[in-house]
Amino acid sequence: MAGLQVNVLMEAEGEPKLMDLSQKDQLKVIIEQLENVGWIVLKNATRVDPADNAPMAFYLENKYVQAIKDAWHCAASWNCNAYQMLFPSRAPKELLRNERLAKDLDLLGYACQFLGGNENTRWTITVDTGLRGVIEDNRVDIPANGKDIFLCNAWLFRAQGRPDCYIYNAMPMINLDMQWRGALES
Repeated sequence: MAGLQVNVLMEAEGEPKLMDLSQKDQLKVIIEQLENVGWIVLKNATRVDPADNAPMAFYLENKYVQAIKDAWHCAASWNCNAYQMLFPSRAPKELLRNERLAKDLDLLGYACQFLGGNENTRWTITVDTGLRGVIEDNRVDIPANGKDIFLCNAWLFRAQGRPDCYIYNAMPMINLDMQWRGALES
C-alpha cells in the first residue's frame, strides 16, 4: 500500500498531521479517533466536480477511505445506504445521527462527506460533543476545505457540511452513508 500518506485533522482547532495509512500503528490512531471522538478530516484527498459525472464507485474506492475501511472490517463487508450529490446552503442544518448504531461500542456505520471546490474553498461541519450520549448542544465547528473528506462514525451528531463561499447552493459535496453488513444481521 505505497502512496497512502495524507494529512489528517483530528482536532477542531489543531493542525493536520501527516499520516501513512499503509502503517498499522497510524491506522490504529485513526480508528481510535473515530471510535472515541467520532470524526477525522482527510486533507486534499479527493475531488468533486459535477461535470465529471463520476460514478459512486469513484468515491467508494477512494484509496484513503478504503484503507480505513480495511482496518475496521473487511472492505467488502460494507453496504452503501446512501449516495447523494448535494448542493448545501449556508443555513445551519439539524444535527443528525444513526440512533440504532449509536448504541453499539464498535464502529458499525460511518458517513463520508467529499467536499467540493479547491483547497481555497472553505467548508464547516458542525458536530456535537455529546458523542454516544444525548445531544449536549455543545457544538464545535470543524474546519475543512474543498478536496477534503470528512469521515465520521454513524453515532456522531453532525450537520451536513456547508461552504463558506458566496455561491452557497452551487458548491457540491458527495455524501456516502455506509453500514457494516454485520450490523445488518444483529
